[in-house]
Amino acid sequence: MYRFSELKIEHAVVQNISVVVLPMSNLHHADGLLGMNFLREFDFKLEQDRAVLAIE
Repeated sequence: MYRFSELKIEHAVVQNISVVVLPMSNLHHADGLLGMNFLREFDFKLEQDRAVLAIE
């Protein structure tokens, strides 16, 4: 587990956030995973049929 002073994904920025880095070898169908400690800072919508996550 690490603590980042800032995590920025395009326009979405969260300050002072804990992150865990995991190997992606078993997740061939994913680009990564965002936890609720990041997502709860925003209004977001997940469109599963289009594989889109919109963050406002």
